[in-house]
Amino acid sequence: MDKNADKSPTPSEYRALKAANLGEKLLTFFSECTSLELDQKIKMEFPKLENAGNYALLSSDHRRELTMATESPYTGPRL
Repeated sequence: MDKNADKSPTPSEYRALKAANLGEKLLTFFSECTSLELDQKIKMEFPKLENAGNYALLSSDHRRELTMATESPYTGPRL
């Protein structure tokens, strides 16, 4: 699992992430949320991010290629 990876995790990497409590989660945000509120909610659901440095929200296509979901700062309306 490379932090600079350009593809989404393989099945074995996905299992390792899930075992470390870093797997997929469905988060719901209000459209009015600020970037601070969004960051707090993400770090509440993924507490290990607090000490991991910066993070980016990414999306992938059917080929598993990762792209930035949107430019930061992230807010409810921008997502």
